[in-house]
Amino acid sequence: YVSTVGNLVSFLSSWSKGISNSIPYQLKSLIGLGQYYTVIEIKEVSLTISQFHEGYFTNSKPLNTLDLEAVSRGYDGVPVLIVPDEDSITLNLSLPKSALRSLDQLLEEEILRLTPFEVSEVNISYEITPLENGQVNVETHIVPKSKLNEISKRVEQFGLLPRMAVVDRSK
Repeated sequence: YVSTVGNLVSFLSSWSKGISNSIPYQLKSLIGLGQYYTVIEIKEVSLTISQFHEGYFTNSKPLNTLDLEAVSRGYDGVPVLIVPDEDSITLNLSLPKSALRSLDQLLEEEILRLTPFEVSEVNISYEITPLENGQVNVETHIVPKSKLNEISKRVEQFGLLPRMAVVDRSK
């Protein structure tokens, strides 16, 4: 759990630096000090719901049944769904910085080449990290739309309607 928390904190904190093409309902610029997020993590037969604020998780608890009153009373902010790592595909691309001009096209080609999916069948998010010598690393997360819909429906059974999703990068 600590590893997941650390990775989520890192991801949420760096989100606005690199994301410009993302899962459709994700915001282009996600994190800013003072914002609250309600984080929803799927477990085998339940959900874990947590409050995320200024880089820290608080008020984490399992949710075994629909308890909208407790959720609405105790959690503020945008609902964020954690997509399990095993339900996504991660590609790490090391590219010259100049290749960022055609990044969308490059990612489409890589998805077609390296996955069994068409671009229209997936949601994509990526984070760009500068490297040395004018290079950048593009960490790309690909989630099939069918899998994201399946996970979202499960969460909606608990009365929660996430507005964005992030991949659990703890593995």
